[in-house]
Amino acid sequence: MNKLFTKFKGFNQKDWENNIKSEFKNKNYHKLFKEIEGIKISPFYHKNNLSSDIEFPKEFENYQLIDTSNSISGNKKALEALNNGISGLCFSNPKDLNVLLDNIKTEYIRIDFINYSKSFITELEKYSKKHKLIGAIHGLEKIRIKNIKNTICANGNTVKEQIDNAFNEGLLAKKNIQFHFTINNNFFLEIAKLRAFRILWKNKTGQDPYIFTSTGIKNKNKEDKYNNIFKTTTECMSAILGGANTIMTRPYNISYENSNDFSDRIARNQHKILLNESYLDKVKDPSNGSYYIEFLTEELLKSYDIKNNNSNTKNTDTYNTAEQIKIKSHYYKEDLKKVKHLGSIAVEKPAY
Repeated sequence: MNKLFTKFKGFNQKDWENNIKSEFKNKNYHKLFKEIEGIKISPFYHKNNLSSDIEFPKEFENYQLIDTSNSISGNKKALEALNNGISGLCFSNPKDLNVLLDNIKTEYIRIDFINYSKSFITELEKYSKKHKLIGAIHGLEKIRIKNIKNTICANGNTVKEQIDNAFNEGLLAKKNIQFHFTINNNFFLEIAKLRAFRILWKNKTGQDPYIFTSTGIKNKNKEDKYNNIFKTTTECMSAILGGANTIMTRPYNISYENSNDFSDRIARNQHKILLNESYLDKVKDPSNGSYYIEFLTEELLKSYDIKNNNSNTKNTDTYNTAEQIKIKSHYYKEDLKKVKHLGSIAVEKPAY
């Protein structure tokens, strides 16, 4: 097997460019380039020099969004979600916490609150005096509850604007905060967005950011309602591969009607399938080394002076695949020293 790879030639970036130009006779080569959110996209990418080591979360919380305008039915939905594999809850329009949180072990379950009233903060502080809470409120409030974070929502029309907004607001907040990013439909750019923000925040503050993500709403429609499931699945994948701490998959029909038992079940199971059947949590930062994603990450950080913060600590777990292949949770450059086919091009004929 090792001798096979000696018959393949390695190519540099210029070789690839010349080959593509010859295929397109030069005249149509420029049409292969495009621009996305101000980033010039090439038709191909080669090796480049990035990136810093990124500290990914050890586990990903699976959140379910629940409308709690009615505290009794909200509590019922929450208990059902927890009994079906959900590890976190996001309550919208919360009130009457004694009813809403009845029989929920709040000392173990992360709970976020959105679309709350001003009086709710007072109720939450009162409730926390008798019950331990873990989670966040989605806003910046003067709140004094030990394990409850404030939330900065990343706003902006482009990915770069979202990163800039979250970073600048985070520096101003000086509180126990988390960052909420909405994941949209550009699969690779959304992965790069989270990776870039992780690198930026760690580089500038020395802290790993806690990133809460939710799937988008604007790109879902009633006419293709079941296609919305594919969209939320790829958005969920972007969040996992980008390094989110928390992923809240919104029901596929939430943009045009209230969710129902079926759409709620699909939403919570999407995350479970990606982890338990696709094993997306087994390798940390799996997009590291993807030339295109590395390029996007670098482009999003171009305006910041990022210092190389490669860690000397090598934290690596292993697991065995069904084929009994031992896989590491993280790979470093030294792991590749014995790999013979690096730099080879699979589509090039062996030089017999």
